[in-house]
Amino acid sequence: METAQYTLKEDKDWAYSIAYNSMLQICRAYMMTRGVRPTTGEGGHKVVFEYLKIILPKQYFFTLDLLDNIRQKRNRAVYDVPDIISEREAHDVLELAKEFVPEMIKLIKLRLNKE
Repeated sequence: METAQYTLKEDKDWAYSIAYNSMLQICRAYMMTRGVRPTTGEGGHKVVFEYLKIILPKQYFFTLDLLDNIRQKRNRAVYDVPDIISEREAHDVLELAKEFVPEMIKLIKLRLNKE
């Protein structure tokens, strides 16, 4: 997230993508604690969020829906239309990552301590 914060000044699209990726990777890590190997390839990111909506409590649904929306915009920024991310959007996604990643780390630690 430090890299996303630093990059925000120079490249909003990339900062947005880095912040998104931090959240995607922590979600994938949580899946792995459950013995589930996240899929790779086309549609893989979406499947991660769909799976988590099945196993996580409802309190996470809003954030997971938000992550799916962020995923879609990130795809457009990376693959189709550069420079579509505003500074505000990049900042907001970074702030979400700063809240969400530590929350998921707590869930991972709880799972690992159960075993």
